[in-house]
Amino acid sequence: NRASPYTSKVAPYVTPYAKQASPYVKPAMLAMVALAIPAILCVLGFIALITSPIWVPIAFFTSLLWIPLAIVVGLVALVSFLAIAFVASVRYFTMTPKGKKMVTDVWRTISTPSVMQKILYVPA
Repeated sequence: NRASPYTSKVAPYVTPYAKQASPYVKPAMLAMVALAIPAILCVLGFIALITSPIWVPIAFFTSLLWIPLAIVVGLVALVSFLAIAFVASVRYFTMTPKGKKMVTDVWRTISTPSVMQKILYVPA
């Protein structure tokens, strides 16, 4: 005789407990945390105020280094993003014959000497 595969009805594990389930965080606890946040922020603000003679000069002098560094990093990231986006868009649009024709038409317009002179600020 042939053996039949074992099958059983699968019931979700939480089904018997669904009625007695309750939220993990009680609403009263959420209310207490919401009421405590302003007081905690005031204490942190007071600590920042009384310790500011120490950290404000340090922050000022180090800002002479990290602000220009952040500007340079941001410009490099922007140029990199634009270059990658340009290459990706050209590759994407040249996948189909219609897109390839569109890209070559735009390139033909841009590569004319008059447009190149305008782009490169070459006096005519």
